[in-house]
Amino acid sequence: MSKTVKLQELKKQYEFACNEYVKKFCNKQQIDFDGWISDEVGGVALFGNLLQESYETVKKLDAQNNALKQIFETEAQIAFLKEYLADVTNRYGLELVSATDGYTKYAAAVKGTAIEGEKARDIFSSFSGASAKLGLNAEQQAGIFKALEQMISKGTVQAEELRGQLGDRMPGAFKLFADAAGVSTKELGEMLKKGEVLADDILPKVAEKLNETYNLGTGETIDTLAAAQNRLKNSWTSFLDQT
Repeated sequence: MSKTVKLQELKKQYEFACNEYVKKFCNKQQIDFDGWISDEVGGVALFGNLLQESYETVKKLDAQNNALKQIFETEAQIAFLKEYLADVTNRYGLELVSATDGYTKYAAAVKGTAIEGEKARDIFSSFSGASAKLGLNAEQQAGIFKALEQMISKGTVQAEELRGQLGDRMPGAFKLFADAAGVSTKELGEMLKKGEVLADDILPKVAEKLNETYNLGTGETIDTLAAAQNRLKNSWTSFLDQT
């Protein structure tokens, strides 16, 4: 597919996302772009804001692309990752730029470990889906992936990350980890003190528990106002990333 054709397809996707958003949440059938533009003041403000936001987004995308090149060896691997993240963020209605930020740091942590590759993506997908089901914002989601990143970097799960960073954002996280390990919460506490909970062993099991608990992996999409707004924003972000 040529770049021109790809841009045209992305443009169509963005227009579709815009109209789906207003149909569901603004009680309109479609966006009246002509009406906005005909209002001189409103049109200038609209496109002025869009231009500024686009500039900031392009700067973030450029930084992300540079970071991804340090982690992944080929353009094909980066393209595969972007397709994966586009699918996850569209399915769960998460914001693409912040999700890519989280995954970039997470990918650097899992590189060279036993969970690098498909297992790492499964873990990321499960925690992303759970975050969406819990209605967490981008900052809270970033905190969860920061906790996972630290667990993997240290090699063992520490009480600080599990009870603090993760537990503060994801209710029931400690019990979830205990269930995944097949022990009681008291036993898990003792295991954490002894450094016996290995990150690359427990995290795939926790991902399976999250799938069961939040009914993930069924192809279901999150359909909320926040999710619709993020999908709309992501369509424009994808367009900018291809220009």
